[in-house]
Amino acid sequence: MLYSAYQAKKNRKDKSTYGVSITFDDDKILVSDSSNYFIGKTQNYIFIYHEKENKTDIIPMTRVKQITMKHIQNSK
Repeated sequence: MLYSAYQAKKNRKDKSTYGVSITFDDDKILVSDSSNYFIGKTQNYIFIYHEKENKTDIIPMTRVKQITMKHIQNSK
């Protein structure tokens, strides 16, 4: 759980997962934004942090049909 809190703070600060969309087995789509965002995944689970409730959902990958990640371009 400590890692989830760390990752949530990091993602909130750098906005690296904003715009990530996750399509679930019931065809509902979650798009990562400033209040509900994708923290990361393991082989078996994805982690979604909810800013207002200060909680993390741990969802089995068996429920996930697709994860679409935005590519961040670094300006030089």
